[in-house]
Amino acid sequence: MSTATSFATLAGVIQIGIAITASGGLALSQEREFGVRNAPHSVIRFTPEGRSVGSYRSGAEVRGYMQAEGLFVSFNSLDMNETAAFGVNALGEAVGTYRDASGRVHGFVWRDGRKQDIDIPGAWDTAAFGIADSGEVVGTYRSPDCRLHGFRWTPQDFTTIDADRLGASSTIITGIDTEGTLIGQYSPADNPPGCAQFPISTALLPNGKAFVLRAGVQTQLDVSGAAESIALGFNATKEIVGQYKDASGKVRGFAVADGTVQSFDLTGKDNLRRLGSSVSWFTTARDQIR
Repeated sequence: MSTATSFATLAGVIQIGIAITASGGLALSQEREFGVRNAPHSVIRFTPEGRSVGSYRSGAEVRGYMQAEGLFVSFNSLDMNETAAFGVNALGEAVGTYRDASGRVHGFVWRDGRKQDIDIPGAWDTAAFGIADSGEVVGTYRSPDCRLHGFRWTPQDFTTIDADRLGASSTIITGIDTEGTLIGQYSPADNPPGCAQFPISTALLPNGKAFVLRAGVQTQLDVSGAAESIALGFNATKEIVGQYKDASGKVRGFAVADGTVQSFDLTGKDNLRRLGSSVSWFTTARDQIR
């Protein structure tokens, strides 16, 4: 097992909840909604092939789900009080997060019809946010000192990932591509530490900055006018995509093309298609893109 040292300190997190009604569900048709028909739900990620993952409300419960190739999978069981699915790969393998009866948060990966828990050794909480086609999982865990650290995980090993070279106090890893490029968000070191309850939804850090880790090099993605930003995924053309909030609080999208960060409004099907797998982490965009 390999780990990297870090001086990251948890800077408090914001839970962003997104509710998209079934009639406005992004990239879903009525015929394919199965168990979430007429239920308020969030589409967290979707793929050009039509796979999607997210969460939906069933009575008082919040349940994660995956839809792929006509199959609807609801991630809930007796030990899972609250669930959200965050990532799906080309093979239909999904990852997500759930809270158990004691309040502890666990990551999980679903493959071959089975769920496997992901708990980083010694961590208070673990959240899985992305999965590569190779099956490698990325996410975030909280250590006993209340610091947030990114990680990459396989059933045999895990590695801690911190954006310490960028002066981070906290790190979230949201995605990984076929070449092992990691993306996510880090929080500057001047943010105060905190031990708030780990959010079951996506964690967003105050004053967070989008970054990419490629071939061992950590690089901040400078999004012009962004008060906070987060890199969320890779679209069909292999661009890094994400979202940001400007000084007025407006949410916009961005994509990294030919080394340049390009910003755009979250309106119109072309822009939503360009965001690819990450359109509704911040927003309740309702456009159908299929």
